[in-house]
Amino acid sequence: MRTKHIYVAVLLMIMAAWFAQGPTNQAKQIRKDAGTPPPQGQITTSPAIFGFNPGEISVGGKCNIEFINDAPMSADTYDIARNHPLKLVGWAMDDQKERLPQRVIVRFSNSADKHFYVAARTGLIRDDVRAYFKLSDRIMGAGFDMNLDMHDLPPGVYSLDLLMQFDDKIDVCDNGRKVNVK
Repeated sequence: MRTKHIYVAVLLMIMAAWFAQGPTNQAKQIRKDAGTPPPQGQITTSPAIFGFNPGEISVGGKCNIEFINDAPMSADTYDIARNHPLKLVGWAMDDQKERLPQRVIVRFSNSADKHFYVAARTGLIRDDVRAYFKLSDRIMGAGFDMNLDMHDLPPGVYSLDLLMQFDDKIDVCDNGRKVNVK
C-alpha cells in the first residue's frame, strides 16, 4: 500500500512540474481549427495600411512568439532561407485591462531601423495562457499565427516585435525573438 502512495506522489510531482512551465511548448492547444492553416501574410513597409503611424505606438501588453515553423522558438537567432516559408505562432494581450487586440501585426526590424509589417491571424483559443496568468475568459482567444513567403524580405537579421492594435491605442511588445534571413 505504501508503494502505491509513493507512485501517486511521484506522479503528482511530475504533473505539477509539467504544468509549472507556463504557456509555452503546447502547440497542440493553439488552433481553433487545426485543419485551417493561417492565410499567407503580405509584407508591407508602410504601417499606414493598418491605420496608424509609428509615433502612435507605446510599449505595453504581454506577448510571446512561441513557435517558428513548428519548432519552439528561443532567445537565439533563428536562421531561415529566403526560399523557405516562415510560420509563427504565439499569443498577445493587454493583461492590465484583460482584453485582446483587434489586430496583431508582426514587425520585422533590421539593424538599419527599417521596418516590415505583416498582419497575423488572431483569436485562436489559448486557455493555457488564460490559466497561466489567472485571467478571465475574455483572454481565451489570445493566440495568433502567421504564414509568410520570405522572398519579399531582404536578407539580414531582424528583431520580431508584436504590435497590438486596440480601439484606443497601439502597443508594442518585444519578446526578444530574432530571425536571420539568408
